[in-house]
Parts: sequence; structure tokens; C-alpha cells
Amino acid sequence: MYKTDLASSKKESLSKNCFYYVDITVHKDRIFYCENTGEGMYRFVSTDLSGKNRIEYFSSNSVDEVIYFLDGDWLYFSIPDPNHPTGGETNPFCLYKSKMDGTEFTMLAENIHGKYYNTKTKVFLKQGEWIYFILENPKVVCRVNEQTKEVQQLTEKEYEEIYFIHNGWLYMDYRTGRRIDERTLADWHELHRIRLDGSALEICCDSESCSDIVYTGDKVIFVSVRDIHDETHFAVLDLKTDKVTHYYDIDEDPRFIVQIGDWIYWTHYEGLEWTGRYKMNIDFESKPVELESDW
Repeated sequence: MYKTDLASSKKESLSKNCFYYVDITVHKDRIFYCENTGEGMYRFVSTDLSGKNRIEYFSSNSVDEVIYFLDGDWLYFSIPDPNHPTGGETNPFCLYKSKMDGTEFTMLAENIHGKYYNTKTKVFLKQGEWIYFILENPKVVCRVNEQTKEVQQLTEKEYEEIYFIHNGWLYMDYRTGRRIDERTLADWHELHRIRLDGSALEICCDSESCSDIVYTGDKVIFVSVRDIHDETHFAVLDLKTDKVTHYYDIDEDPRFIVQIGDWIYWTHYEGLEWTGRYKMNIDFESKPVELESDW
């Protein structure tokens, strides 16, 4: 791992063992990252911006599955349960917190669903003293109080992933199957939301599948399909009014939507082959712009 100036004229080595599967984060003048010990084990550490004053938090033999975030002076993370073998698809994870200086290392919850399938979903989300997550088995939505370690189950249904928290609601992916023919079931993603205390559960977009979720702060952009035999298209959920607007004429099969600033980017597919990449202003008032195909 190196640091350099913006002109790349000066380069300084900070670590020779940085493990690239886990994100590098700079927070409060410290760098958080994982390193490879060379012995089949990995350590999660932090240093100051010069690579010195090192703090070690924990070691694991599957640290590429570590998910973490920082809030104030606290570090929150999930790691595979050390009491279970690693590498399986159903291994439970444990949720921990630690002070940034490495003290008060505390387990908050166990048997959580620690894997995520794309960068738009979260393993856990924090709001105040509560941290929201999905259990491994059954996959119900729960929350744990970081002060008392009280765990509350919020849903009876099982959910695959959680997306974001907005205005007192937790938004989630409810996955079910829709039959294409006698032999084939297609994934069907419903966007649900639940009050943070579990007191109300709603379907946000009825009678349609919502995937490739992009949360912009005041709206949700997603790929919609109303029938499994139809082409997909863009749709936007206004979180202020709960109104859904469909845009059928922009792209008949957009996928892999990402937001960068005031733009969204996506890939267009024809069957199983991508045929172009595009961008468009996030207000949906401009026309799509095709990008160079070799980027």
C-alpha cells in the first residue's frame, strides 16, 4: 500500500502486506485495512497516515469476508464465527464493535447473515443505538442494541438483503419466485420497508420486481419488470411522495446501475451479451449518452 500526491510525483510505501479484498478506509487521520501474514491468516489493523502507530484488532483465516464501517470513535464489523468452519455458504457470522484504539472489543450478536451479493446491499446498518441485520437461519430481520445487547426480531418473513435506512424506515429485498414455465422459476425481488421498531411493514412497489437498487437520498432508482416475460426498464420511487414513475423508452434492458455524483451509469444487454454502456443525468430529464465501449 502506498500514498502519493495527486500528481504522483512522490510515492511512499505504507505497508508491504496489504490485502486487496477488503476496502481501505481513512477515518480520523487513521488508515484501516487488512494485511496478509503469509501464514494463511489475515489481520485487521490501522495505522496513522505515515504508516506508523499501528493497532491490531483481530485475526482471521477468511478476512476477505470481513465487512466493517466506522462511526465516530467506534469500529463495527462482522467476521466468520470462529466456532464454525469457514468457507461454506451458510456459515454464520458474528457482529462486533471496538474502540478505534483497539479497546472494548465486544461481541454484539451472533448467527448473523454475513455475506452480501453486491455493493448496494449491506450486512448491517446502524441507526442510533440499534444495529440492523439479517439472521443466518432463519433469515429474519433483527436489530441489536449496542448498549444492552438486546436482540429484537422485526419480521416473520425471511429476507435476503437490507438496503438502507430512510426517514424511520428500513428498506429490504424480499426475494421470491415467479414461474416462467413448468420447469423454471425466476427470481422476483420485491422492495419492502419496515418501521425501525418493527411496528409496520409495507410493500413499496406493488406488482413489480425491483432490482439494481440505487438510493440517492430522496429517491430510489431501480430496474423494474412487471411480468417475467417483459423487458426490464428504469423506474424511480420518490421517497417524499411514495410515487413510482416508470421510464419505458430509455432502455429496454438496463443492468448494473451505479451512481456517481449527478449521473447514473449502466450497461445495456441483448440477451446474455452486453451491447453498450450509457450514462444519464440523475433527474431523468436528459437523454442517455453512450460511452466508449473499451472503458
